[in-house]
Amino acid sequence: MTKHPAASRPLPPLDRLTTVWLLLLGLSTLGLVLGERYSGPGVAGLVLMLALCKAQLLVDHFMGLRHAGPWWRGLMAAYLLILGAVIGAAYSIW
Repeated sequence: MTKHPAASRPLPPLDRLTTVWLLLLGLSTLGLVLGERYSGPGVAGLVLMLALCKAQLLVDHFMGLRHAGPWWRGLMAAYLLILGAVIGAAYSIW
């Protein structure tokens, strides 16, 4: 049996967006597993923090605001903090 020529080539390095996408996938899976297996305000807070980290990754890498001006970065940071506070208040984790 002969090997396929592509089988002996090393894998190319992952680019930045693929790495971020895989990180988002892992964080989503972790949030799902934690939310399904455990309950309570501590777990809800942890899942909320995971969601906010994912949102920050999306803003930085997929919306292209990583190197934006301070006004845009501040606006998105405020949005994420307000969103986290509203979600936390809705689930009464504080």
